[in-house]
Amino acid sequence: MDLFINIVISLGIGIIALFLVRFLAPHSQGWISITGRINRFQFIIGILFLSATMHIFNMFIQQLLEAVIILPAYFGIKALAYAGYIILLPWYYTLYVRRLNDISIPGFPFGILLGMYIIGTNLYIPLKNTYMLHLIATFLIHGALALLPGRKGTNRYGDPSYWPRSTQKK
Repeated sequence: MDLFINIVISLGIGIIALFLVRFLAPHSQGWISITGRINRFQFIIGILFLSATMHIFNMFIQQLLEAVIILPAYFGIKALAYAGYIILLPWYYTLYVRRLNDISIPGFPFGILLGMYIIGTNLYIPLKNTYMLHLIATFLIHGALALLPGRKGTNRYGDPSYWPRSTQKK
């Protein structure tokens, strides 16, 4: 039953974050956009920053949960964790969808599922065996996305991203 509740909560967080992406994308100057492509370097920088942020956030939530002595505080901390995941999940969506688009894989369904996987497994952080399995699976997924080369030239998802590049001509 606990697994079913976790799946429902993950889907709820994922759907709310997807609506947040759709609402914020026109106003984000391209930072939170699930259209276009990013190269391997951009993905590596983004995923390192986002993984560190998620790890620090999870450590903060764990410390708060260890200090809980009354039930309302426990539910308040869980609500804080869900709100944090709703804020972080659009960034995961952006990275996964745009990187998969660069590889010429439809990023929208698969990137969203990868983002929901990240949140679904982060809800089970207190279980050490599950956390280690999550870290291994996440490392493999991120490694594959970082190592697979993007398509040269324009594909159906747009032009390739060349950042960083020199804008000065010699």
